[in-house]
Order: sequence, then structure tokens, then C-alpha cells
Amino acid sequence: MPSVDFAAWVTPDLDVTLAGHAYSCPPPSVASARVIVALAAISEVRMGLTLTPVDPEIQAIGDAQKIPLSDITLGVDLASAMEADGIDRDTIDRVGFYALHYWSRGKAMADAIATLLWDITKVGVTDTAPKVPSPTPSGPPTE
Repeated sequence: MPSVDFAAWVTPDLDVTLAGHAYSCPPPSVASARVIVALAAISEVRMGLTLTPVDPEIQAIGDAQKIPLSDITLGVDLASAMEADGIDRDTIDRVGFYALHYWSRGKAMADAIATLLWDITKVGVTDTAPKVPSPTPSGPPTE
């Protein structure tokens, strides 16, 4: 009886390398995916990526969550393994937030949001102070 290698059509794991450790996060279960999509929708509204208000049913799903986001998006075992390996909480939270958008919207969206939030050099923000307009005697401030 012939068999079919279905691997090409299966959702791949999210592989993350941090501080010399390699982590592999399997796709979320259907129940977790429901929560992840709801939290991603809430996140997109809060970040101003969409102007559509959060649907009350979606907000209720978000409000019901009482565990860290990384435990939802990465799984408790993986988040705990990262912590045991000495990964700091902020980094674990960032990976969890990345995974939120990776699982709900795909790698391109997760990369874009990560760049926007954490790689300010790629979005044109510099560490130089902005020019302050100087007042002129006859009119509004000018540069």
C-alpha cells in the first residue's frame, strides 16, 4: 500500500535560537490557537495597526487569560525551559509576543512587528535629539 509523506503540508515548528540554546515550538492546539488569534486581534488594536474596535466576544477571550502570554504562545514547558536556561523574562516575553503574531498572522507580520517594536534602527529612529523650532520675532516658530 503506498503512503504519502504529508510533511510538506504540515505547519512547521517555530525554531528560535537564544544565547546558544535552540528551541523548537510546535504549532498551537486548536484551543490555544483560538486564544492566540483573539489576543493578536486585541494587540493589533492596542498598537494602532487597525482602527476597528475589538469585538466584545474577542475581548472576553483575552480578559479570561490568567497566565503569561509566553505560556500560551510557546507552551508552559518551553517557556519554563527558557527560564531554566537563564533566558531573562523580558526576552521570553518578547519571544512569546513574536510567537503570538507568528502563529496568528505568519512570519512576515511577526518580523514586521518585531522590527517596529525592538529594532528601531531599521524604522528610521535615531538616538539624536530632534531639532527644536526657534521663535522668530515676526511669526511662528521656524527650524
